[in-house]
Amino acid sequence: MPISHDTTNQESKTVTFPPFAKVLFRRDVRYISLRGGRGAAKSVSIAKALLIQAAQEPLRILCGREIMASLKDSVYAQLQDEIQTLGLSSFYSSTQNEIRGANGSVFLFAGFGDKSADSIKSFANVDAVWAEESQSISEKTWQALIPTIRKPGSRFFLSWNPRLESDATWIRFVENMPPDCLDVVVNYYDNPWFPKELEAVRLHDEGTLPPQVYRNIWLGEVMSSLEGSVYEHEIASLFNEKRARPLTIDSNLSLHAVFDLGIADDTSILMVQVSGEEVRIVDFIEGNRLKISDYSDQLKAKGFEKATIWLPHDARAKSLQTGLSMEEKFRELGWSKVEITPSISVEDGIMKVREMMPKTYIDTGNCAALIEHIRRYRRNRIGTLVHDEHSHASDALRYVAINLPAMRRPAMSDDVFNKPLKYRGNLALS
Repeated sequence: MPISHDTTNQESKTVTFPPFAKVLFRRDVRYISLRGGRGAAKSVSIAKALLIQAAQEPLRILCGREIMASLKDSVYAQLQDEIQTLGLSSFYSSTQNEIRGANGSVFLFAGFGDKSADSIKSFANVDAVWAEESQSISEKTWQALIPTIRKPGSRFFLSWNPRLESDATWIRFVENMPPDCLDVVVNYYDNPWFPKELEAVRLHDEGTLPPQVYRNIWLGEVMSSLEGSVYEHEIASLFNEKRARPLTIDSNLSLHAVFDLGIADDTSILMVQVSGEEVRIVDFIEGNRLKISDYSDQLKAKGFEKATIWLPHDARAKSLQTGLSMEEKFRELGWSKVEITPSISVEDGIMKVREMMPKTYIDTGNCAALIEHIRRYRRNRIGTLVHDEHSHASDALRYVAINLPAMRRPAMSDDVFNKPLKYRGNLALS
């Protein structure tokens, strides 16, 4: 049965909630997580519950998500709608950036991932945080935000549809759930007012979408990889066969630095050793809008100064500003072994990655971000490869596969698996 709650002491209006929403009024826990699929009334229930509580006592409530380009990306509009529904339009007033209550309550809005650690600290005095679309919040954000919200009795409200089992929010609040967390799974069938229009969409999706995708969208089940993931099978096998594991550099083998260069974009570097049929990816470096010399310095600082540099096929093109190619810039910086990746089609390169991956090992410490990029490299629904923050690392992986025949070396000793990857100041790499 739905539950009811009075809006304020001054008004007799009664608000009806889905049964699960009673947890939103608990004060004995720090984290209240509503997770599940589409149509469950998670967000609308949190909006109503927070508006009621902020009308009953002065509260500072921070509403945010990982990225908020503008107020339109926030729950601002939803709160405005629920103010009308609750009959609280005379109590709450709105500015361009805030919603304020007559008793001093205030709703603030922010993109957590857009804030520096210092700016996040300015939210220390809030009573509650509503993290909408929590599945997208990064571990870096959680590490900065959670210790900042330290006011006695402060709470976190999470509304989210789980996405990947490797997402920071899934790991933090499901796999490693804090003891003071209420984790409530809610879906469309928990919403007494689930609309018939949305039911028609759900039934169509149930009959047309891949089962894993349907269960994620409508039942909130976590996925091992994104819909359209290019390397879904390869990543699953990497973990099932325990080829994602701690590695160490073998100083008897050559080291290769394989680049995907994006000077005004993201750049990815895979550090690779090859022995016979086996490929060992031992480190991963990425950056944005850095100079070639910056990446060169990073490699040298890690002791990789004798590595062979592998650049994309267009690295011989001359820059109009300097008159030098990328290849020539690396040689000027002291890299004696600079190679160019042959130009082949992207789809042919993807096939080469699929051929390479069954004998590929990836270090789980230094290359955790690389694994996530590969996991999330995907096609859209018409089959086109998506160019986003995950495609650069995946392009570099493709260049490894293309250049693999030129990297072959004698068998690597098995003892590389016995200790974690460590760097030493002057590695003798041949």
